[in-house]
Amino acid sequence: MNPHPLFSMCSLYPKDERMICACFLGKDSKIVEDMKKLSVDYLMWASLVSGAISLQDLEQEAGGRRVWDKKGRDDTSFIKECNQEGIKVFSVLFTAQGYEIGITTDKKEEKLVEFGRTLKGKEKYWGLSEFYQNKYPKIFKGWKDYFDQPLLDEKKRPIKDFLKETTCYNLKGEPCHALWTQETNKYFDLKTFLMCQNSPHWQNYLKKIIEMQIDAGCDGILFDETGSPFDWGIMGSGFCKHCMNKFREYLVGKYGERFQNFDYKKTLKKRGQGFGAIITYFRDAPLGLDFKNWQKLAIRDNFKELVDYARQYSQKKSKEVLIAGNFAEVTPFYFPLVDLIDIFNLEMMFEMPPNNRNTSLYRLSKALAKEKPVTAVPTIFNTANLRERSKYNLTTNLERYFIAEAAANLANYQIPYSGFTIEGKGAYYPQVEELALYQSFIAKHKEFYQGEPLADVSLVCSYYSYFWSFNWINYPGRHMKSFLGIEKLLSHLFIPHKIIILGDDKYLEEVPKEISPKVLILPNIEYLSKGQIEWLNRYSAKILIIGRFAIFNERGEERKKRLSLEALYLKDDLGSKYEWSARKSITEEFAKRLKELLPCPSISTNLPPGSILSIYKHSTQITIHIVNGQYIEKEDSFEPLKDISITLKEGEINLQFKICNLKWSKATLFTPEKGREELTSSKEEEGISLFIPEITLYGVVKIEFKQTTL
Repeated sequence: MNPHPLFSMCSLYPKDERMICACFLGKDSKIVEDMKKLSVDYLMWASLVSGAISLQDLEQEAGGRRVWDKKGRDDTSFIKECNQEGIKVFSVLFTAQGYEIGITTDKKEEKLVEFGRTLKGKEKYWGLSEFYQNKYPKIFKGWKDYFDQPLLDEKKRPIKDFLKETTCYNLKGEPCHALWTQETNKYFDLKTFLMCQNSPHWQNYLKKIIEMQIDAGCDGILFDETGSPFDWGIMGSGFCKHCMNKFREYLVGKYGERFQNFDYKKTLKKRGQGFGAIITYFRDAPLGLDFKNWQKLAIRDNFKELVDYARQYSQKKSKEVLIAGNFAEVTPFYFPLVDLIDIFNLEMMFEMPPNNRNTSLYRLSKALAKEKPVTAVPTIFNTANLRERSKYNLTTNLERYFIAEAAANLANYQIPYSGFTIEGKGAYYPQVEELALYQSFIAKHKEFYQGEPLADVSLVCSYYSYFWSFNWINYPGRHMKSFLGIEKLLSHLFIPHKIIILGDDKYLEEVPKEISPKVLILPNIEYLSKGQIEWLNRYSAKILIIGRFAIFNERGEERKKRLSLEALYLKDDLGSKYEWSARKSITEEFAKRLKELLPCPSISTNLPPGSILSIYKHSTQITIHIVNGQYIEKEDSFEPLKDISITLKEGEINLQFKICNLKWSKATLFTPEKGREELTSSKEEEGISLFIPEITLYGVVKIEFKQTTL
């Protein structure tokens, strides 16, 4: 895999009309040329998506003519052309979406008249159920054309309705719908269902999609909504017969045969807890801890089953297929899946400068992914906003900022080329020529995007605390809310820091193997294992404990004896209070308390608040990434940063980066707008100071030194 690859979305929807999410248009050579201009290595959300409708549609998308785009080129030809240009193309596996799309046919049902609309009073649909039932044999292929046998349920009875058998259900027995696609119903006759990966029949259907995608030539598979159905508990999912049967098996395995005939739905209803799966996120729900833990295990098992199948099938075809997981905004159900993927994909709700940054999720994702690439695509809410701003030419510098922000965190902003939107007619298309300047800058200087970060502080993300405290009502839970707030405070104060993960010792390291920063911050870490407590007792640096601490063990059980560490305790959870209206006072209070433990940070700067400053060491160079946050929203412009000074405490830099003597040969500024520029520096009592005349939006300072290690 290329070092620091660049990514773009490439779904292809119409610019001025609405389209169904699972219906990509065919892509011509102009699209390939645009991707070349953007210096893209990998195309995500780019091909072979329509298996969520039927295998017939997927087959046509791969090598024939789509019924919704009869003139569009097939995806196999598109993939081949991209490969000739060195671009790899990912297919999309919608693991949680099932479609029923309105159609109009002639009276004899021998000809398709319209796709997407049906006649009132004579409603007809095409999708998973009709495909399984071979309902329109003169128009579409059916189940029998792809599988040898019809399906049987758990009692060996023939299954009549595939959707009814494999859909998620809530506590009331109602089917759950994929709500993020429902707005499309204004423009089409459409039903989208949330599918259950605990259904063996749905899993096997997904495996057939995987086979067809690999046979069609995809270079990788992007697994979408891999935390379902439980990541969508806010919709009440998690109570179909497949989920209940598997949860019962879990209980029998843990507690014995007394749970052999246990009815969890009935138990919840007796307690008057009819609010669906959301209630199970709370500690006092009947068997709530067990239900939540089983959900985590089921997600891991189902995802691994599909990933293993994809890798094995691709090997049979003498091909290597990469696996990407869409982990949205990194809810805790995704943590145990990271070791199974090659590419860490975020679908992120981007916040806008000057008041906000997006560094927190980038840094958390990089800590989880380690050497694996991290890329973030904007949500459908973001793309709707970008599309509206593009009408007034107000997107170019904002998206350049997003590109620079991700790069400064060693991650990648996934260009939303033809980004699907939550509302309105038409997809979002970026200004390719304008963004190419920043994309080509990164592509030309990939050596800047690697290395170890300079860090005075280690900010801890506790998997146990995140997992057990997570719920949809108080999203994202006490620990993560505090963690995100503290990360923003550290960034605001330009305190060099890195993220460390306390894992579960099964899918994630229980404790880090080595840690060097001078201060360890524990934000609202209520859940700790015995091994993590022992590690904290051995930890030699200073510790800042914020909010609640060590109340429960790793199983969610309350401790009889509270842990006491030698640390600075801050009972007031400043991280959770970090809202814009109170940021100034919260920042001042946090800076005051942190100074007790860190009186002299490794760097100081006159950069204005809202800027981003990241420092990395790789081989014989140090890179300093600077991103301007002084965004003027009404103009889509930035007030340039001028007369910037950055002072590095030489002793601290030497110690952290294991350099005996920081003897610079030169310091050079690189920017997309001006190329390279030699900088002046001075050695003073405080350290080594850099002086940068001006940065428009993004710049990287490269410091070269003689390699003499400690």
